[in-house]
Amino acid sequence: MTSLNLQANEQQIFVVRHVEKLKGKDPELSMAGQKRARALAALMANQPINMLIATQFKRTQQTLEPLAQAKLLNLTIVAAQRPLIHHVAQTINMAKSSSGSVIIAGHSNTVPMILTALGIKQPIELTESDYGDLFLLNLKDDQLISWKRSHFGDAPTLKQIQNVR
Repeated sequence: MTSLNLQANEQQIFVVRHVEKLKGKDPELSMAGQKRARALAALMANQPINMLIATQFKRTQQTLEPLAQAKLLNLTIVAAQRPLIHHVAQTINMAKSSSGSVIIAGHSNTVPMILTALGIKQPIELTESDYGDLFLLNLKDDQLISWKRSHFGDAPTLKQIQNVR
């Protein structure tokens, strides 16, 4: 993972989908998900993270919890409400209001919307079985200047690493 020396008008935003979950209405992470959440925390250990954003659902919060503990940060909760466009706008506003790097944990239906709203033109699709994708976006003056898609944890998919721009 590359860390930039950020200027006052630059920002890094990381976006992940929650990791593997159990079944149910508001399920907790499965054992595989807990392992992958710890892998995310290990991957981000040397990154200067200032804010962690999750939804009100346990799976997004638990995805970021090992990192929150390691960085001594609280989670910022942005409720995933309908219509989702309002959730996306609120999430992006919250992220951009931070003075440094941010990690957003979302869902298979919100992560693509968040990425598009942040300026990624290429359509991003996530299925119910896609876990471990990590998107790194570099912004300058709130505009996307570059992005990269990578993977964390076990069992990488064919789309493990894809550099764009």
